[in-house]
Amino acid sequence: MSDFKEITDIDRKFAVELMAEKALYTKIVTFLEDKDACKNAGYTFYKRYPFHNDYVTGRSYILAYDNPKKEYLQFLFVRDYRYNDLYELESHIYGKKFVEFCVKFLKDNCADVCQRQPRYKGFFESFLDPKNKLPSNCYLTHSHFYTNSTELVKPLDVFKILNDMKPFIDYANIFPCFHSHRYYDEQDDGSYKFNVETDDMTMENLALSDKYISAIMAGIDNYDRK
Repeated sequence: MSDFKEITDIDRKFAVELMAEKALYTKIVTFLEDKDACKNAGYTFYKRYPFHNDYVTGRSYILAYDNPKKEYLQFLFVRDYRYNDLYELESHIYGKKFVEFCVKFLKDNCADVCQRQPRYKGFFESFLDPKNKLPSNCYLTHSHFYTNSTELVKPLDVFKILNDMKPFIDYANIFPCFHSHRYYDEQDDGSYKFNVETDDMTMENLALSDKYISAIMAGIDNYDRK
């Protein structure tokens, strides 16, 4: 079995998409690192702090309006202690105000996604009847990426880390419909088959994600007024 992190011809085939994916991560982190930009977008609550537990270390960002405990966006940028070159980006929005923004964006831009993907069932039902209960949260991104170097970046420098992002297809989910994944499946004979999921890894889907992130950066209150 070859090195799981070896750059393959499939990775090279998707070089443009990988560069665009990296640019999208950099775009949102650039915004989250800039307190003034977040405040200017209307977010009255802003918090950025180090994040640590038994397995990961990194940085957490929280944006909110009036109630940061119930309605907010949280974004985690973390490194796995077990793999110095593996990083994870995990972000969700919580609460009625943020989820209603999410529903409106989907309805305006890609309502068909909700019909095609079971995970959006609650959003689609809210299109059909606004009285239906909204989901309590929605992800923005849950993605993994590797860097070219295993060198620890101390102190944590998110831009240096992103700049060193390996041009390599790994697990990525970026709202609403960008997805990629590589993995090995064990076969009946004990061998392993290498798989790479790229059907949803398109520039069209990334452009939709970029539009969504841009709306967050402009302030979801501003989107509500459209």
